[in-house]
Amino acid sequence: MTGREKLYSIIYFMPLILLLSIYKPPQSRQIDIILADTTQATKAPEIIQQAQTAPALDIRTGRHETTNDERAIIKTNFLTRWDESHWPAFEQLIQNESGWTAGNINKSSGACGLGQALPCSKYIQGAELGDAINEANWAMDYILIRYKTPKNAYNFWLSKHPHWY
Repeated sequence: MTGREKLYSIIYFMPLILLLSIYKPPQSRQIDIILADTTQATKAPEIIQQAQTAPALDIRTGRHETTNDERAIIKTNFLTRWDESHWPAFEQLIQNESGWTAGNINKSSGACGLGQALPCSKYIQGAELGDAINEANWAMDYILIRYKTPKNAYNFWLSKHPHWY
């Protein structure tokens, strides 16, 4: 590489280097709970309760079991699309596809998330894999567009061996 090429490389990558040097990643909620637990002994029962309701997060993959709070939001979003009678079919689809594990990646197909999008890039731009609410919203939109209702999607899923929808 000539001196001129090195200079051009430095000029080209300088904005990226500057951004990386000032970027500070956000602290996760899990870390905040742990710090609070060690510094606020008088609030220990409260903090222990919070820690029990926080999802167990696999730091390497972003996977976590969907919490009750997330499921409540998902169900609220669900009820804006369909009535309560379709909820069991949707629950079964998500249970069978991902086990309600946000960020789940199928090792054989590469499908990912609660609704097992294939390819993973189908998720909304800017949404992180492991965001249970966005993953569920994608699954609901997919079902609405392709099958109209969760019952139709679940019946289709049942008719395929191996199962898919």
